[in-house]
Amino acid sequence: MGKMFELAGIGRDFIRDIKWARLGGKLLDAVGMVVVVIVSIVGASIQWLITTVASAAVWFAVWVIGFAITFLFIARFSGFKFTKLMGLLS
Repeated sequence: MGKMFELAGIGRDFIRDIKWARLGGKLLDAVGMVVVVIVSIVGASIQWLITTVASAAVWFAVWVIGFAITFLFIARFSGFKFTKLMGLLS
């Protein structure tokens, strides 16, 4: 008879452990989901920042090149002497 009560106690402990394991698993899932959401938001922000900076750099480079071409075109056909410019800069 004592053996039966002992087995019942082991069974109760086992069921209680399963309940805690399920609760722990649910908590771990919830924490994992929160971590995934945070990492996704941070990753998207970094990606947006990189593409924005790269885009700005490309636009700036295009603007500088366009300005230089325009300046050279105007200078060429207006008779501007680059030696005068060098004299002014030095």
